[in-house]
Amino acid sequence: MDLQHRKWVVCPRIPDATLAAVPEMPPLLAQLLYNRGILNGDASLNREILERFLQPRWDGGLHDPFLMADMGRAVERILAALDRRESIGVFGHYDADGITALVLMTSVLERLGARVVPYMPRRSDDYGVNDNGIAELAAQGVTLLISVDCGIRSFPAPETAARHGMDVIITDHHTVLQGDAGDQLPAAFAVINPMRADCPYPCKSLAGVGVAFKLAQALLRAHAQRMGEAETHYAKWLLDLVCLGTVGDVSDITGENRTLVTLGLEILKRSKRPGVQALLGVAGTNVSKLNVEAVGFQLAPRINAAARMEDPWLSVSLLLATEPAEAMSTARQLNTLNNKRQEITNQAMAEIEKRYGETLLEHNAIVVDGSWPAGIIGLIAGKLREAYSRPAAVIEISNEEEAHGSARSCPGFHISDALRDCADLLSRYGGHAQAAGFALPRQNVDAFRERLQTLADERLRPEELVPVLAIDALLDPSEITHDLLRLTQQLEPCGPGNPSPLFGMRGVRVASAETFGTTGDHLRLMLRAPDRTLRATGWRMGLLAEQFPPGAAVDIAFALKEDSYVGLALDIQDVAAAGER
Repeated sequence: MDLQHRKWVVCPRIPDATLAAVPEMPPLLAQLLYNRGILNGDASLNREILERFLQPRWDGGLHDPFLMADMGRAVERILAALDRRESIGVFGHYDADGITALVLMTSVLERLGARVVPYMPRRSDDYGVNDNGIAELAAQGVTLLISVDCGIRSFPAPETAARHGMDVIITDHHTVLQGDAGDQLPAAFAVINPMRADCPYPCKSLAGVGVAFKLAQALLRAHAQRMGEAETHYAKWLLDLVCLGTVGDVSDITGENRTLVTLGLEILKRSKRPGVQALLGVAGTNVSKLNVEAVGFQLAPRINAAARMEDPWLSVSLLLATEPAEAMSTARQLNTLNNKRQEITNQAMAEIEKRYGETLLEHNAIVVDGSWPAGIIGLIAGKLREAYSRPAAVIEISNEEEAHGSARSCPGFHISDALRDCADLLSRYGGHAQAAGFALPRQNVDAFRERLQTLADERLRPEELVPVLAIDALLDPSEITHDLLRLTQQLEPCGPGNPSPLFGMRGVRVASAETFGTTGDHLRLMLRAPDRTLRATGWRMGLLAEQFPPGAAVDIAFALKEDSYVGLALDIQDVAAAGER
């Protein structure tokens, strides 16, 4: 993307009254918390919310799982299944969220003595709780099916399962289909989804593994009470899986999710699962500095690689492994698949840019089709959205009858709503505001392309296609210190909903500019500060080096990073000649 077309929006200054309400807090930290809505602009400060954000904790930091609609009903049915020695099937979904949810629920049920039959569909299967999966579970004697990270739109599933003598409990977090009378829910024994309109559960942004965890938490509590035992902290040791799935699903790291991810990162560092230890090893992750970025870019992609390139059961077997040697062998296979996935994704992007060229920018949405592996089309859509700053849908057309698509959107264009307005052209669809999947008859691909692009042209204004950088604060070079870095680290873990602090400097002077990397893809700037030079790195910005000779004044937007060589470094998010921002 052309960096000349980025727009800076500097966050408004924190009101004096709000700042005065936290006299013990450094003003810049207060500004950062105000920017994220943690400190209230009218100074009606909620200390509990502030403390929960800055110091997430297990005791008192999580909501009661029984606040979830249908939770009590689901727990009673599972307890009855345990009493009657029923076989319980766990029906998962083939991404990092669904895989970790499947492993979590399977592990908890086995701990309680159940006979568990985990089932993981392939990408080639029908989305959600499908007939083939139900039949396979029924053939293994399953009489209670629990879905994880799927099922909220699997309307035929409960009836199909009933014909096999099976009850269904759905746990999901995806958007609930709306009808004239409101929510349309499958007629299952219980439907656990915080997105239900009648669900009072406070945290609506749980990932699928988060919803599965809440069911596990409720089940473990109820089981302990029935047995007259004290509730253990076993549930806390499930948070390594919750962290992997929540970050892998790119869920907001706010509210209860922030607590789950913060504690989950600590459990990940100490995880006793051979599969997690092997995954950390093959990814080359520095465990002592494990953070959301490492989970999102090193661990979750390897879990996803199995489903994208081969069989999702490979990742399930990794996380269920009990022997270190077995786990390491599986982790190495995933590592190989992930490398292959990266290579094919890069080839697909080059192919698209060559085939479509400047026509990619003719409309406010990009819709492309090709014979790429179905498992990577979501990645391609995400890369197109980032590169061209507009919604993107990628359709895989290798099947002669039905095509499959994945879409990624940007603020201002609710992709699931847009797909609803294309429903007459689709076989099925589902997802969220910013990401969705769909299928359609192959003969409808061109009509769908025209419809989606028309909707985007109508609903997105030109200014909404300009990438916006929310600058937390403008700084002077003298303020870039290790103390500032330590201050920003109090906001960790950062991610969606709680972005890493982004700062700006205007008119700072360049001491030197150079490229690095095997092909000179990356930019290194040395910037003049009163008593030292500051090192700044711009990934994939190497072409800009010639624009900034020594002495040039630049405007730069950056995040602060700890650097093992120089201690403190600036991670460039945007840079331009002074005055352009």
